[in-house]
Amino acid sequence: ESYAREASKRVIYIASAAGDDEEMRRRIEAHRQHRPKHFITVEERYYPHLVLEREGRADTFILLDCLTLLLSNHLIKEACREGGGESAALPLPAGQENALERGKVVEDDAVGRKKRGAGTDGAAERNESETPVEAVDWAEGEMLADAAEQERVMGRILEYIDSLSLLMRSSPADVLVVTNEVGMGLVPEHPLGRIFRDLSGKANQIVASRADEVWFTVCGIPQRIK
Repeated sequence: ESYAREASKRVIYIASAAGDDEEMRRRIEAHRQHRPKHFITVEERYYPHLVLEREGRADTFILLDCLTLLLSNHLIKEACREGGGESAALPLPAGQENALERGKVVEDDAVGRKKRGAGTDGAAERNESETPVEAVDWAEGEMLADAAEQERVMGRILEYIDSLSLLMRSSPADVLVVTNEVGMGLVPEHPLGRIFRDLSGKANQIVASRADEVWFTVCGIPQRIK
């Protein structure tokens, strides 16, 4: 956020967090309160390329927070699809509708925070980003236990991340992506957790390979590694 705050540009903050439970809603609200008032926040849990296609211009700084939550959202959604027998490909950038028209925009005003649907009529709208995914029984640990399912799901998500990274690279806007390094701890017990760890590592590599700069923050201390 300090990068965006100091950019002297119009800032679009793409928030990928989904407030599907009370704890997460509290965390999201804390982030909103902390954010500078001039940030334009777009809550888009699945398809940030829609925002980039519309808002990616030279006078704009776009901050995606964060890549790992985006991956988690897609992984759970795709796992539920596999469980239901669906295997549709993810939409790729170019020719898609604008997220500021289909998505949920959170704005600041002099009085306080307000939400509105961003459609052309200004009316509140529901969309896929606001609809909770099917409940997952984490205790069972059976989601995506099949190797073929794992490959299909990871392939679809990484194809989207690859296209998204190309779009970010070519955008006239300054683009900053927040992500997490999740491969430095214990190996997760369940298949879905292990897939998430592997998926995050591969996605981070894709995005980092096309970035001009890569920073790693440890104990609050940023270190440039590229």
